[in-house]
Amino acid sequence: MTRTLFPLALAILATGCNAPPPFAENAMPANVAIAQETPDPAMDAAVAPRPGELKTFRDWTVGCDNVGGCKAVALAPEEAMDDWPAFLPAIERDPGRPGLVRLSFTGQADATPPITLTLDGRQIARGGSTDGIFEGSDARRIAEAMAQGQRLRIDSNGVTAAISLSGLAAALRYLDDVQGRDGSPGALVEKGNGNDNSAAGPLPMIRALSPSGDAAPLPSDLVARLQRQAGCELYEGAPVLESSSHALGGGATLALIACGAGAYNIVTAPFVLTAGADWRPAPIDAPSGFGEDGSSPMLVNADFADGVLTTYAKGRGLGDCGVTQAFVWDGTRLRLSEQTEMRECRGNVDYITTWRTRVVRR
Repeated sequence: MTRTLFPLALAILATGCNAPPPFAENAMPANVAIAQETPDPAMDAAVAPRPGELKTFRDWTVGCDNVGGCKAVALAPEEAMDDWPAFLPAIERDPGRPGLVRLSFTGQADATPPITLTLDGRQIARGGSTDGIFEGSDARRIAEAMAQGQRLRIDSNGVTAAISLSGLAAALRYLDDVQGRDGSPGALVEKGNGNDNSAAGPLPMIRALSPSGDAAPLPSDLVARLQRQAGCELYEGAPVLESSSHALGGGATLALIACGAGAYNIVTAPFVLTAGADWRPAPIDAPSGFGEDGSSPMLVNADFADGVLTTYAKGRGLGDCGVTQAFVWDGTRLRLSEQTEMRECRGNVDYITTWRTRVVRR
């Protein structure tokens, strides 16, 4: 049976924190550009987040973000349980023409050069950059060859992995179609004489406040009141979880109210306090945790640092499936600035970016 994370909420209650999220500690996710400037207010279109969809084709899953960047990643065999290959490859392509292709490897070992790739018994590449990546024309040639093969062997520093290529051709065909390359000379799979219509979509911009000021305190009676308001399921003998408050800027405070914990997910209810108002559930422009429409959100494994609220809802403790999100405060609500996902619980922790933005601080 395929171990698929869908819907995520069904897995969260049966699931504390024993694997790091894909976000770097106390840092903005890499796919979110940050600038310090004072742009025209009209530049922030306040578009509703629409993360891309993930598709699984046998032993590969693929997804694209909102501006047309796509990535296909290999999955461990279903029968492997937790005995995963040492390396799992990912093929990533930028939107537009020519559309840079990258082939990278994640897993239990570091892929370091020289990396040898053998396709169905025939060596097709040897090399790679210092960080274990093939890029550009080499990566494209390798990806096109892999789409025609059945099995890939990866050798690096005495470590070997055998990868199933079942479903890769379909995953790359989907990638070509989303990017507007299907049937063109620029396609990775089904080439033709059609037009390569790939172009990068507009990168949404969020005008976010720079965090400043002091956070409002959270006395114990206030925490208890907000826990009741959020409907937190706390029981006698449950582990003691700390609530915290954080200055958002503009006199606003974000409170992360401890609301429960499972085996590897800690749940918090976010509240916000603004000038002249009482505490209220934090307005968020995208679903997070258990809040289907974002109106009464619950956050999973939340952290706040440097003006960025991050979450990491794990499908299981190994961290090979789940959803990570990043939010910034625009003065009225929390805005989704990045989302990465892995819906298949099959050994790959190389999450796929499905939503990204440009954050401008003011």
